[in-house]
Amino acid sequence: MPDENKSSTLDVTKMSFPTDALTVGQLRRRQPNLFVTEGRAKAHLSDLEVIPTLAIEMSLAEKTFCRAMSQPDPCPGDTRAMLVQMLNEDYCRLEISSGLHQTRQLARAIESAAVKQAFATTGRKP
Repeated sequence: MPDENKSSTLDVTKMSFPTDALTVGQLRRRQPNLFVTEGRAKAHLSDLEVIPTLAIEMSLAEKTFCRAMSQPDPCPGDTRAMLVQMLNEDYCRLEISSGLHQTRQLARAIESAAVKQAFATTGRKP
């Protein structure tokens, strides 16, 4: 029987994303101007080029979770294909993926984790 106290929203803190593998060192090498210190660091979280990629990963997970929960699509204007294409561009630039085939595999892993979380929330079996 499902736990009535469980949330019916996605908890991204319980998920792994491909961008999790990026290190601060890698980000610093990609955008050294954000990390130049003249008395203090100049990095602003919003300036890191990986932030939009994180948002796309979470959007894909949320769309998948909502579909599995039979909830309305939280961003109907963004199709799965669009999100995967955006991830492919970012993943290749960030050297997370070597191309679309690998990006699709990474996207499926995100979706699988989201569905697993949805099923755990409802008590259904995958």
